[in-house]
Amino acid sequence: MQDVERRTGVSEEASGEVARRLALALLALQAQQQRNGDLLAELAAIKRSRSWRLTASLRALRAWLRPAPPGPPPLEPAIPGKGRVLADPTRLLMQRAGVEVPTSRRATDAGPGPRLLVDVTELALVDHGAGIQRVVRRLLVELLLAPSSGMRTEPVRLAATGGYVHARAFLARMLGMDADDAGDDTPVLAGPGDRLLALDLIRDRVPEASAAWRELRSRGVRISVVVYDLLPLSNPQWFPDGVPARFESWLDLVLEVADQALCISRTVAGEVRDRSLARGGPRHPEIRSFGLGADLEGWLLPVRRLPLLATDQPRFVVVGTIEPRKGHAQALAAFEGLWARGSQAQLLIAGRYGWGLGDLANRLRSHPECGKRLLWIDAADDADLAAAYRESTALLAPSRGEGFGLPLVEAAAHGLPVLARDLPVFHEVGGAGVDYFSGESPAELQAAIEDWLRRWETGGIAVPEVVAARTWRDSARALLLTIDAVGQSAPGMP
Repeated sequence: MQDVERRTGVSEEASGEVARRLALALLALQAQQQRNGDLLAELAAIKRSRSWRLTASLRALRAWLRPAPPGPPPLEPAIPGKGRVLADPTRLLMQRAGVEVPTSRRATDAGPGPRLLVDVTELALVDHGAGIQRVVRRLLVELLLAPSSGMRTEPVRLAATGGYVHARAFLARMLGMDADDAGDDTPVLAGPGDRLLALDLIRDRVPEASAAWRELRSRGVRISVVVYDLLPLSNPQWFPDGVPARFESWLDLVLEVADQALCISRTVAGEVRDRSLARGGPRHPEIRSFGLGADLEGWLLPVRRLPLLATDQPRFVVVGTIEPRKGHAQALAAFEGLWARGSQAQLLIAGRYGWGLGDLANRLRSHPECGKRLLWIDAADDADLAAAYRESTALLAPSRGEGFGLPLVEAAAHGLPVLARDLPVFHEVGGAGVDYFSGESPAELQAAIEDWLRRWETGGIAVPEVVAARTWRDSARALLLTIDAVGQSAPGMP
């Protein structure tokens, strides 16, 4: 961008930030357009169906009680290519955003060069907009905007026909491009200098991943795998049948084949290290950690108000998918105890329904306090989350197990106080900027909330500003540093 600086007097750093913000705006608009398309399709279905309103409650109940699908959606095959040279995805993003491509990026189009191959297999199939997929999308965007020095970032996916292919159809959807302009989902021809970043969680694709990873290693490709948590092994009762066994097979593959296990917290890194040592054998991957980001890019989001209740009462927001480990049932019961004693405190739940708690979902929808002191925002998007953080008094984090605790950092980034369960990983992430509670019973949580409210009124709660908040750009930079460190022994490993 030196040419830009000479012509305009704008520094390279400032020009880069402008380009970044324009690219993020493009992606946000494209995501909103996709959501609008989904809403229009649903409205069209309503118009076509006379019984839509009459059966709404029955359809919702059936969705809550529907068992988890027997397996993951099938992989898509590779798409026959046309022999075209694939353009740099970062260059495509910049061009779509209408900004000048930095000189450093033009060089990557001159030849194949080394690549950071980012696995987006599950995200390319179905984007639920929450959990791990939200992390994958945000980190992919930052890796595209600020790729590793001398490398180009290339999203890839596992194919039904075997191995990895370029995820160009996915890239086209993300950028709002014609598929023909983005390239083809052709097989990845990798070699020495290329690196695979298994960013997506592909625990349900072990046979395909095993063959693909071993083939890449035979070609001199370094493999780094992101590990989000080990909860399916430590607490299998929280997950649908079959998930713990598939997860164990996936983790064994990581420990056997990967060069690096990149964990999203030091807590998870310690658990993976223990698992690796207990497994034995002559080979261990490097085990390192990096933190996740928290910015919701508020300047990109539509200003949304919550359809909520009185605004002069304390409001606690619980963020996360409704599933057994998240503690929603304990939270609801604790607030029912508060309400029985005349408290006007409000409970806001932001997160889609997951599995295993159909009865709880039904209670939330039909609760006598629904729309009064209780609100559930199902399938909350980033704008909903930003509004929830902005319009709440505190974040309540009752989850019984996490790999990181992203809502703690998001809340702190919004200046929102946090009351969280006394988990080691929450202490790692929140430190002294979070208030903690312990106990599994509704009565214990109710007492903790009452105590927090008393201290809140007198200014005696933890100050969220001391939480070490980082942006997604910071997270991507930390991730790249860990990848660049491959080959250097990690502390505590043989």
